[in-house]
Amino acid sequence: MTRTRSGRYQMNSTFNGLIWLARTGSQWSQRPRRYGTKSTVHERFCAWVEHDCLRAAWKIVLEQDDRELRIDWEWQATDGSIVKAPLGKWGALVGGN
Repeated sequence: MTRTRSGRYQMNSTFNGLIWLARTGSQWSQRPRRYGTKSTVHERFCAWVEHDCLRAAWKIVLEQDDRELRIDWEWQATDGSIVKAPLGKWGALVGGN
């Protein structure tokens, strides 16, 4: 993870850590160290949720995709699942990073 001159961690590392968590469904404690400490990632996540930053970022991404790809808004759907991370913290050691 990269630090800026002020000693603060770069926000993109934190954001990438949140993307990793969302993709893998892992627990906070299982995220790779390169994304920062568990407490830093969680604090930034909470602050970004409180200030609606993640919703604003999602809106920008959708608007850009709509301009470039012309999203057909009549045929949108969401899909997802929530599952417990396999084997608790040992799952990261067996098959993860």
